[in-house]
Amino acid sequence: METLLESPPLQEQSAPRARKPLESEVTIDLKNPHRPLSYRVVRALKGSRPLDLEALRYAEELDPVTRGHAEFLIECVEETAALNGFGRMMFENFVKEALLNRHQIAERSKGRTFRAIKAPLVILGLPRSGSTFLFNLLGATQRFRTLRNWETHKVASRRPVLFKKMEAAFLLKALHHFTPRLITLHEQRLEGPEECSKPLLNAFVSQMFPGLFHIPRYNEFLETADYLPTYELYRQQLQILGDHGKRWLLKSPLHVQSLDSLLEVFPEARFINLVRNFDEVLGSTCSISAAFRCLTSDSIDGKEIGHEVRKFLARDLAKARTILEAHPEKVLDIHYKDFVSQPVQTARRIFEFGGCDYTEDDEQAIRAEMQVSVPNKFGKHVYRMEDYF
Repeated sequence: METLLESPPLQEQSAPRARKPLESEVTIDLKNPHRPLSYRVVRALKGSRPLDLEALRYAEELDPVTRGHAEFLIECVEETAALNGFGRMMFENFVKEALLNRHQIAERSKGRTFRAIKAPLVILGLPRSGSTFLFNLLGATQRFRTLRNWETHKVASRRPVLFKKMEAAFLLKALHHFTPRLITLHEQRLEGPEECSKPLLNAFVSQMFPGLFHIPRYNEFLETADYLPTYELYRQQLQILGDHGKRWLLKSPLHVQSLDSLLEVFPEARFINLVRNFDEVLGSTCSISAAFRCLTSDSIDGKEIGHEVRKFLARDLAKARTILEAHPEKVLDIHYKDFVSQPVQTARRIFEFGGCDYTEDDEQAIRAEMQVSVPNKFGKHVYRMEDYF
């Protein structure tokens, strides 16, 4: 069986390039990041007062373990993240939304017995491994239950769907306004399908945080962290949303770090494992992290980002390899080059692997989606390895 990598994770060489990108071609310019006037206004107006967990609504409802994780995350952010005003607002909103989500999840779960989630299909892949393209193709068939972007913000909210969609649409527009070239790295659609990253943040234990902020001590904590509470809360959120009589299709780069906990919560899960050379995703992942850090801080060190990204990718992929090799019957390997050259044939393999009948309607939906999900649709993502290594 293949693993998530085609080359050892600690290799130092960079992927070959035909030529060195020009300064003007680089998607995320670390020396002169794009910062519109609205961004600069928020950065100037937002104060620098440290975040006080005890002063936040619903913080008193946290169990001792989760409280400890939240306090440690806040401590690490205050210690090394060097947040500017905009970053402070962004981090504060993350914490507040997680507290609100936990409260609403608990309220919606009182006295209810949820139907078990059986045999979800989980797409595994790092950024730039083709996971979003594959997710969109399979989601277009309507055979699977996928998260939609507007569902991921406040999963257990009782607000009318129209208001949820309006809020999610505003947040998407704001994200594209503040980081207009981010869409070349990762497309997000209001109606989805959307990856599971946001629902995985509510337990305050996630690799997403070191991706957004420079918090090396928190990154070290993740080496031995227990992700089981994260996935138990994640399962509750999926159950509240409901499967609509379909099989769940899940996807997030964050699943790579915690497959043992995912399998404990979803023992019947099956994995679609996208295989791509490590060096071909390393620089791109650094660029994605840089895009968010340019939002949150005025102190951006590309070499620092490169060191941290290489470290956690190598660590998480090594752990994932061990788990996948122990469960070969649960894994379907898909090579990136084979997938992008033969997407329809790949979809057929996945349907067969998942025990699903593949119909003419499915193929038509996939071919229609291929006309929408096209390479470099919003511009080419360009980065320079020397910015990070």
